[in-house]
Amino acid sequence: MTQSRRFALHGLVLETPFRLDASETDSAPDFEVLEGVPRSTGAPPPGTLLAEFHIGATDFWLTGDPDAERSWIMRYRDVIDFSIDFAESQIMVHRDPRSPIDLTSVLLAGSVVAHLLAARGHPTLHANAVEWAGGAVAVVGPSGRGKSTTSALLCRAGARLVSDDVVRVVSNRSLPQCCRGSTVI
Repeated sequence: MTQSRRFALHGLVLETPFRLDASETDSAPDFEVLEGVPRSTGAPPPGTLLAEFHIGATDFWLTGDPDAERSWIMRYRDVIDFSIDFAESQIMVHRDPRSPIDLTSVLLAGSVVAHLLAARGHPTLHANAVEWAGGAVAVVGPSGRGKSTTSALLCRAGARLVSDDVVRVVSNRSLPQCCRGSTVI
């Protein structure tokens, strides 16, 4: 197994054996990510259904365990499960052995972190953000509408990528600010 490293994303620190497109840090981890045993993810996970969406060939479910306070399973059909234990600050990753590709790092840095932030009450946007002239510009919109393309073009013109796909908004100052996240489009 790969040695764990710590990555900072949107004000959270994940200690994980999976390489993330984020800044490494020596700060104490908020969550420890562990690699679990592979398992089938072809049907909705057990527990109380909290959220679901179906887009094209992608099915997603988020369930809560009624017997374990603050425990979630995030499942992408035929791809992966993320079992989140908030009490222990742990995330167990269970890949589906039939999945043709490994999306662990992408989903961990994006969807999983967005859910962790929401669970902690931090506002997040499905957006990209770039740094421009000392400020930040968020590019917001639904999937497939050009957020990443627009951000890449802004970076080509001299902007610096702050975050791709998830933007945490911090509003404890006079102007809202965004936190650095995944820095690869």
